[in-house]
Amino acid sequence: MDEKWLHQILQELVRAGVREVCVCSGKRNAPLVLAFDQYPEIKKYPWFEERSAAFFALGRARATRRPVAVLMTSGTAVGECLPATMEAYYSGVPLILLTSDRPSRFRGTGAPQSAEQVGIFGPYALHEQDLENEAPCQLESWTQRGPAHINVCLEEIQGNSIPPLPDITFDQTYQPHKLSAKPGDYQAINQFLDRVERPLVVVGTLQENDRPYVEEFVAKLGAPVYLEATSGLRESQRLRHLRVRHVESLQMDGVLRIGGVPTFRLWRDLESKDACPVCSVSEVPFSGLTRGTFVHTSLSEVFSHVKILNKEYSFSSCHHTDDLYEELPHAEPSLMHHLSKAIPSDARVYLGNSLPIREWDLAAHENAPSDIWASRGLNGIDGQLSAFFGICDPEKENWAILGDLTTLYDMAAPWVLSFMEQFKITIVVVNNGGGMIFNRVGLGDQFTNPHGLDFKHFAKMWNLDYQISVSGGGNQRLVELVPDKAETEKFWQRMKMVKSES
Repeated sequence: MDEKWLHQILQELVRAGVREVCVCSGKRNAPLVLAFDQYPEIKKYPWFEERSAAFFALGRARATRRPVAVLMTSGTAVGECLPATMEAYYSGVPLILLTSDRPSRFRGTGAPQSAEQVGIFGPYALHEQDLENEAPCQLESWTQRGPAHINVCLEEIQGNSIPPLPDITFDQTYQPHKLSAKPGDYQAINQFLDRVERPLVVVGTLQENDRPYVEEFVAKLGAPVYLEATSGLRESQRLRHLRVRHVESLQMDGVLRIGGVPTFRLWRDLESKDACPVCSVSEVPFSGLTRGTFVHTSLSEVFSHVKILNKEYSFSSCHHTDDLYEELPHAEPSLMHHLSKAIPSDARVYLGNSLPIREWDLAAHENAPSDIWASRGLNGIDGQLSAFFGICDPEKENWAILGDLTTLYDMAAPWVLSFMEQFKITIVVVNNGGGMIFNRVGLGDQFTNPHGLDFKHFAKMWNLDYQISVSGGGNQRLVELVPDKAETEKFWQRMKMVKSES
């Protein structure tokens, strides 16, 4: 084993911005594990399970806005990282899959732990290198707007140590890769606004640094706006008079989407060829529809210069649902409404797929926290708890609101808590007895996976305080909320009446 090669690989990772790595140790990746151990400047998170590790790394990359690596051994360990890689691809997150492999002479032999790892992530790896025989790791061409796969072919080492490696240069001036706005970007947005008279603005997920520019633009435009929680603008006082909650009866002749692909039903309905024109403006390179105009650009740049037209927009932003939260306090959306009041306004909140994020958008009160996170690249329930732990902020209270099946799907995630700082964490599990979102779309019990489980023993297993009310205390706790099924059904029946009257 050439120590200079190990040093070069780590130096290139550091040059690309890596300061944290999730380490899933094995015999095959032992040289890299031991190499990372020689550099205390790189934060290491030990993991026994690659799937959750990759989602945690994805969360850390989103929170730090730096590449985060997952180091793993060969074989099925690599395949475990595919779900997080897919999410990172559609979210534009710089996740690095640092996979260890047996030497290339074993490929196609069926020898133990000799899978075909090159190309395993398919289109989801924006950059891939297969390294062997001291070939240098090179990340200069990687845009960092999605995952990179570095596959390192290693011979087994003898013993449990490697010689000391040279020092690594840690450049503190790292800057993330940025998009730039082009003249055609401004033109496309202006042309869209010129030809519509009654636009609806829909704002999806935004980076924190883009929010002031988008808020300024929306405020000056003066058109009705649907603000998703992950925009960070849902609670904006400046936009409150423009915000609409229900769009079913809104008269519109065009939709301007800003930021991430939206969650709510209207967006999917826009797929119809008979729907109104759409213009999407996003830093993530996905239009979210098979039709319409798509502008892939820097939000902060483009909305600093797009002209604002002098138009008057008339619409109703009346809200008629607040009484339902008091009349039906144990309905699931009502629990979400009251929960949003109990969470400190400066807390960081992670919303799980699929019902929690929709119900927060609907029911969270007007002064709810605005630091809202979610995984909306693929809208899946995989790795939600791990991703939440990754985005946690040691300076804030951190709240995750997850469904019961979502939590069960990521039961290994709390493993990492013992290797983190003493974050203040509350995990709220809304236990409605199965995947009740399928009932909302008219599917039967065979789609909901009904169960009679509670989460008391899950909390005990990971040394979390178990509570049935958010009014309790504790630094790391799991709160289980159980909605009333009858009240929930009545709530949605009443909501249909409210929408038909609006």
